[in-house]
Formats: sequence, structure tokens, C-alpha cells
Amino acid sequence: MRALCLSLFLSVSLGLFSQITVTVENTPLRAALKKIEQVSDYKFFYNEKLAELDQAVSFSVSNATIAQTMQKVLTGRELTYKMEKDNVIVLLKKESVNQKSKTITGIIVDETGEPIIGASVAVKGTSLGTITNVDGEYTLSNVPESAEVTISFIGYKTMTFLAGAKALTKVTMKEDSEMLDEVVVVGYGSQKKANLTGAVGMITAEDINNRPITSAANALQGADPSINLTFNSGSLDSSYDIDIRGVASINGGSPLVLADGMEVNLNQINPNDIESISVLKDASASAIYGAKASSGVILITTKNGKNTNGKATISYNGRLGWQQNTTSTDFITTGYDHVNIVNSFYESYQGKLMANYMEDDLQMLYDRRNDKTETPTAPGL
Repeated sequence: MRALCLSLFLSVSLGLFSQITVTVENTPLRAALKKIEQVSDYKFFYNEKLAELDQAVSFSVSNATIAQTMQKVLTGRELTYKMEKDNVIVLLKKESVNQKSKTITGIIVDETGEPIIGASVAVKGTSLGTITNVDGEYTLSNVPESAEVTISFIGYKTMTFLAGAKALTKVTMKEDSEMLDEVVVVGYGSQKKANLTGAVGMITAEDINNRPITSAANALQGADPSINLTFNSGSLDSSYDIDIRGVASINGGSPLVLADGMEVNLNQINPNDIESISVLKDASASAIYGAKASSGVILITTKNGKNTNGKATISYNGRLGWQQNTTSTDFITTGYDHVNIVNSFYESYQGKLMANYMEDDLQMLYDRRNDKTETPTAPGL
């Protein structure tokens, strides 16, 4: 029984007073704390605005407890620390040790009152933070009363409150209009993307101009994950197959391509003339464009003329290509060699000669092999 108690005592002691061995020479305090984390089970949390974090420290400990180590680390500095559960150490300014902290709880909703799931709630300038649950609720502990709390979520404006503000009990987030007012071309008009029910992808002129492309089809390749283009070859004028969200039916089918309301082939469009591309991905586009839109619709809007204060603006975009044989071949240039090769092949294949030349004729062709003069009476090559 004594041995069992002694074993339990030693295991608890080692857990509470793990030995730390580390040497630091003229290193910023921030990096020194990282080294302590690497050789122990402790984790440090602190305000990123603490000026002492960038000050150099030098110390050396061997088989020391965390208390002995922190005493050497913080000697002569206006910092102290507080132990939390799970080997967490919070670094604090000495004058803020007695500062009151509180636990904040609340709920985050949108403008319709629906809870926002996964909204970020963080204490500004620190590593303290959490996210809302499925009911939009959150709890944040050990928050200094003078701290600022920021609340953010994709598609909504970031909001900031003082930790003691009553508004934190229920926060109503507002949509970010700059993200939701993007205009999408649909059918014979346009809508705000936020009001659109169908699945739509947008590709702007800026997206196209930032990529090395040679055709409008190349502009779509890789620009939207739902669009799959298959080119038959690597040539500039090669044909292609295009699918939106995979093959629409067992009989195949390709999306409808419209440029400024006219049905076109993508190869007919100069990529430099494109202002924007809207990709209607689902079958709801058939309600506007008919059966041809069952595989999706690609809507291209071309650029308009721009007023440049009365000055003419000219832009030039040129491309150059060339072709050459990868290997050279030595062709037969004499009649004698041609007759011999053809007769040898034909005899082995048909059992007879193809060119019934007499010996005198073959001799004349043989004599002609090295004769470079153009004599009308000489046998032709």
C-alpha cells in the first residue's frame, strides 16, 4: 500500500513540477518562451502589444521547475505570470495583475433574428477567442474589463465592443454590402448576386488579364472549379469539349454560349474584348434560355468604349509562332536507285519486276547518277 501511495505521489509531483533544461542567449522574450514550450508541456498566452516581448533575455536553467524558470525569465521586468489549468501560463503586466476579469456570454444573430453559427468572438490583441455554437451562443472567460472584443463572420461587417458593454449579450450583425452588391448578368437583364437563387460563377476581366491565355476557352479553364474543358490538342486553334458540373446526360451536351445576347462559339471571341463572364450552372437557366440551356449557360459581356478625356488610346497584343521538322530525311534523287528499290520490293511482293528496264537502260540510268548536266537526250531522273 505504501509503494502504491508513493508511486501516485511521484507521478503527481512529476506532472506538477516537470523539470526544464534550456539555455537562452540574447534572444527576444517572445522566442525564449517558444523554446520553453518546446522542452516542456507548458503553453504561454499573452497580449501581443506587450513591449517586453521584443526585449532580449539571457538565462540558463537545468532541471528547474516552471516557477524557477519563470523567475529567471522575468527578473528585472515589469511582467508577471498566472498559472491556469492544463499547464497554461498567462503573461501579464504587473500593474494589471489586480485588474478585474469577467466571463462574457451572449448570442449572435443576423438582421432577421436567425442565429449565426461559427461566428468568431475574440479579445483584441490577445489569443483569447471562441466561436458561436449551433444556437449562435458563445462563452468567453478571463476577459479583462478594459479589453475590446471583436466579432466577425464572412459576409458580415466586423463589430467591436468594450468587454463591459451590455450589447454583447445579444449582437445583431449586419451584412457587408460591398461583398453582396456584385452584379451578375442573367437572361436579358442583371441582378445583384445576393438576390440570385441559381448557382452562378463570375469571372471578371481582371481575372482574365492576369493569366497567359490565347483564347476565350483558355480563359475559362481553371477559372471556375465547376467548369471542365478538354482540349483535343495543344495547338492554338484546337477544338475543345466543355462541361459544367460534369456530363448533363448520357447523350452528352454542351452549355449554351452567348456573347452580348448572341449565340457564339468561344473561339470566335477575342479574350481581350471580354469585360465579364457569368456561368449559370444549374438547370434553372432553362426557364430563361430554353432547352439548349439544360447543360448550363456561359454569358459573355464584351467591353464598351471608354472616354479617355478626348485622347485616342491604342493597345497592341501580338503573338508569334513557328514550325520546323524535328528530323531531316535524305530522299532518293536518282532514277537508278529508285528503279532498283522499287523492283526489289515489287519482286518480293508480286514475284515480278515493276519497271521492265533492259540492261542498256539501267546502264544509262547508272551513268546518269553523277551527271549534273541537263541533256534532253539523257534518261530523266
